[in-house]
Amino acid sequence: MWILSALRNKRIVAARSGWSRAQVLDEQARRFRSLLESAWARSPFYRAFYQDHGIRRIDLAELSIRDLPMTDKTSLMEHFDQISEDPLLQRARIEPWLTTKREILYAGRYVIVHTSGSSGSMGIFVFDKAAWSRIRGLVMERAASGLAGHPFRRSRVALCAATHGRFGAVTGVRTLPGQLFRIQLCSVLDPISKTLDTLNRFRPDLLLGYASTLHALADAALEGKLDIRPRAISSAGEILSDEAAASMEKAFGTRPVNTYATSESPCLALQMPGRRGLSLMEDEHVLEMLDAQDEPIAPGQVGQMVVTSLYNHAFPLIRYRMGDYVTRGQRLPDEAFDNILRVEGRVNDALPLTLDDGSIDDIHPIVLSEFFVPGADKFQFVSESPGRIRIRYIASAVCDDAVLDSFRKILEMKQARKYTQIMAERVSGLPVDSKTGKYRLVMIAKSGSGANRGQ
Repeated sequence: MWILSALRNKRIVAARSGWSRAQVLDEQARRFRSLLESAWARSPFYRAFYQDHGIRRIDLAELSIRDLPMTDKTSLMEHFDQISEDPLLQRARIEPWLTTKREILYAGRYVIVHTSGSSGSMGIFVFDKAAWSRIRGLVMERAASGLAGHPFRRSRVALCAATHGRFGAVTGVRTLPGQLFRIQLCSVLDPISKTLDTLNRFRPDLLLGYASTLHALADAALEGKLDIRPRAISSAGEILSDEAAASMEKAFGTRPVNTYATSESPCLALQMPGRRGLSLMEDEHVLEMLDAQDEPIAPGQVGQMVVTSLYNHAFPLIRYRMGDYVTRGQRLPDEAFDNILRVEGRVNDALPLTLDDGSIDDIHPIVLSEFFVPGADKFQFVSESPGRIRIRYIASAVCDDAVLDSFRKILEMKQARKYTQIMAERVSGLPVDSKTGKYRLVMIAKSGSGANRGQ
């Protein structure tokens, strides 16, 4: 399904190799104008949103990106049914499909991913085949280049992540061209022994996963429990520490490539050879790094990332606040792309629980951030003890049973049903951390007895 379109888009991206900064900005400007015209013509939400801010269609040709109002996950999800004029893209139709159907394409036309994200707020993001193929081509050219290997042998790709839903990482891997890649999925909910056995048999050429998971695999390799030699390692979804990167390089003989990938756009920035930090993929996005007053930050400063996806006309993201905080890097004169030194992100704790064998473990924070139940919009997981978990949620109607059933599936995969009590509680609002004043996806009650183990 993806081979021809992915290769075609890979060639498009490859043709930009060696571009100057001026060429990147010219490409941005041309496609930004096209995106605005498309959003006005095809999106009732954006048309009304801009009109409410005094923008007319005749103004579009003269506007800069900073003339436009901001959007965020909350506003897009509240107006989801108006983002597109396509009657297929209605939340009431999509949500049941997300949890009941197995096919990759929705209605044969769209790739759809969902996430709760680090903010804990529900999000659904849509890509038509053209948009998804463009981002596949970008990843294949810049992140997975050199992995084609022998012409008569497909490269082996292993993903160690949350694999039980329609999340960005697993959907991205599942849509890699089967003619070029063999795929192995390893769930972070599986016992580590199962993952080690799977990887020892599969022997991946490319190893993908969360930073903490890859770090644990590197430790296992150094202990002699994992014997693989991937040609490339790619980390995403969490902050990649120098310690973790060094451990992976020592264990596997190759240094991991750090990536900034999200459900909203699966390839925002990549660690490019010979470049410091992560190069922003500015030929496919307009990426702003702004302070609290929405002014651009200087190199070395921390600010909020605001994204405009130039390739996705089916479900436009225009001046979209990611809720992620990044440290801006310094672009050198010969570099075409701006860069970030690192993604600061939001740090959520893992959720302690008691396994069936009586030992204490935890659920990976990204699994919790991707927790999805139709009808529920936001979650908070409260650890009252390693054997007692309260799930608070916001929804228009009581759906305790659905919340508990979905979480039991996670406990089953984690082998933690026997001693773990779970309760669901519909609430009108979710409390914030008393010390920081910020929302936390995971709250550790004082009775947790020090079970709070972070990422």
